Amino acid sequence: MASLSIDIAQINRFAESIKRFDWVLDTFEDPLLYPDKKTGLTLSANFFFFLAAIDHRTHTDKGTYEGIINGAKLTGAELMWALAKKRLREDQTFFSPKRLSKVSVDEIINLFQVTEPRPMRIAGPEERTVLLRDCAEKLQTNFAGSILNAVSQSGGWLFREDGQGFLQQLKQFMAYEDPMNKKSFLLVKFLERRHFINIRDPGNSHVPVDNILLRLAFRTGIVKMIDYDLDRKIRSNEVISQEQERTLRQFTLEAFNKVALSINMNATHLDDILWEFGRAHCGVPKPVCSTLPGISYQRPYRMIRSGPIGECPFGRGCAGYERPKIWELKEPNFKTIYY
Repeated sequence: MASLSIDIAQINRFAESIKRFDWVLDTFEDPLLYPDKKTGLTLSANFFFFLAAIDHRTHTDKGTYEGIINGAKLTGAELMWALAKKRLREDQTFFSPKRLSKVSVDEIINLFQVTEPRPMRIAGPEERTVLLRDCAEKLQTNFAGSILNAVSQSGGWLFREDGQGFLQQLKQFMAYEDPMNKKSFLLVKFLERRHFINIRDPGNSHVPVDNILLRLAFRTGIVKMIDYDLDRKIRSNEVISQEQERTLRQFTLEAFNKVALSINMNATHLDDILWEFGRAHCGVPKPVCSTLPGISYQRPYRMIRSGPIGECPFGRGCAGYERPKIWELKEPNFKTIYY
């Protein structure tokens, strides 16, 4: 018997909730987080490649990874990207493959630590150092130091029969080995939106399944737990197996693909909405369902051109809307460098 199922009726309700809004999609040009148009093409594309490679769990056991950059309070991945962008402005050579191939753990600790509103370091600086060095070394050896050469070799295809598709080429990098391609899909999203790649097989592009999307899949009810023991483990934060983790992510990917089809939206565009509003409204342990989130989490509302603002955009299309019992469902307890 299957341990999970996809609820088509709930997918339709969730999709209808999203369709209430007119969305403005991210161009990934925010000067706080990303390279500007004046930055050289190779440097800019490599910046996305290196940062996506280390875009996984940032919070530590000591608390939320959060800080203030240029007056903006940022958490998680946004803080990591903002600190990297700050370093890019100060020293572009830091993000060269030659430089990152020799980067030290101390340098990564220093790069991704903040003092406001309190001292905080990013989780796992050692593993991020290993991933960056691996990416930099192989980028130099196999692609003459530019991820744009991999794009060129792919011809814009994500998958090709000869194995030269862009996603297939990324597999040689340790950070991008994930069988579910979370970081690979994330990188593709950045490169496509910034016009570094023109994808010829968009049907092979999917949502990058991370903790936030897993949490949303369970709480919205589009993915349902049939296996009582798995449900119990997630609610009690018990460690799950690698096989269970992969199954959860596969069902989540398929469910959100169906949502994207239902609203006639590119899967990576849907991901913008899910990620931004999922982290703003659907927190742990308690989400913010019926009101706007605190001032620190209102950045996502720049994405709404019009619509019934005043509650979580997923609203009553979410099975967990104002239902505390469902809030116990969250991302699984599983250590990974992939998401």
